[in-house]
Amino acid sequence: MKITIDAPELVDALNFWAGSINALAARLGSLTDEDMAEILGYAKKVPAAEPENPKTPAAESESETPAAEPEQTAYTYDDVFNALQSLREMMGRETAKKVLADMGVVKVSALVPEQYAQTMALIKRAMP
Repeated sequence: MKITIDAPELVDALNFWAGSINALAARLGSLTDEDMAEILGYAKKVPAAEPENPKTPAAESESETPAAEPEQTAYTYDDVFNALQSLREMMGRETAKKVLADMGVVKVSALVPEQYAQTMALIKRAMP
């Protein structure tokens, strides 16, 4: 008995997943143990060392000046979704799909909140 299934969408989906897995495997192979620990969220936080020289009054007044606004590090699903849509409009669908594949997912809703910052960094790197 021979059964033939004609499902080109399924073939495309399987090929996409295979490409995603290969991209993720290649990316993971180039990471150090410290990188993996940071990505997985269990990197040990080491407190910053105290400066060896005490601050002079001039140095203190310089440190009191307002610094540049820090880059946003807490992103929401909507932030990632909208940024990916912008990337897709600017660079094309394949570029947006590659960002998701690099994160090991096929759609934004499959990302977990811990992946949002890394995904936004990939999106920013892919932008012109």
